[in-house]
Amino acid sequence: SRIRYFRNYFKRYIRFNNTMSTYLYDKYHQLLFNKGPIIGVLCRGTDYVIKRPKGHFVQPSPDMVIQDALKIQKKYGCKYVFLATEDADIFQSFIEVFGERLLSIPQKRVSKSNMDEEHFLSAQSDWIENDNPIEKARAYLTSMYLLSKCDFFLSGKTGGAKAVLLMTDGFRYQKIYDLGFY
Repeated sequence: SRIRYFRNYFKRYIRFNNTMSTYLYDKYHQLLFNKGPIIGVLCRGTDYVIKRPKGHFVQPSPDMVIQDALKIQKKYGCKYVFLATEDADIFQSFIEVFGERLLSIPQKRVSKSNMDEEHFLSAQSDWIENDNPIEKARAYLTSMYLLSKCDFFLSGKTGGAKAVLLMTDGFRYQKIYDLGFY
């Protein structure tokens, strides 16, 4: 399949430098190692939901993803959910359901109520205040890498989901929500 071809290409030619490799290894061992099967969730919100950018994929609602995660949790005995999101409201929804069983890297998140509807996330003052682009990029890459190490994967169609699919060796179950375009 096409994804297998690109996954092999990625594994053959894309390498993280030693500093990043060590950092990712350490984060994996801090957050995911030895915790049994984990459900990885990539849930976009903020500007995807507010602006509904034409030609971009419609993202699943947090409730839709939470319900699917609960089903997987029950069926496969997963204790933990690893969530990657930039949206503080989505993060809060997951905390309310999963509590201490929710894993995530510490990162800046933005609530939709604090967003200016005219601009994309990259131009939001709450997002760029005290901005460190290297730290943001490292946090994003770390989230995608950790998602690729989970046993199960739930995500809307996004560029990040494609990155996860390239980095993984495969999942026991994956669901990429295809809800059409804005």
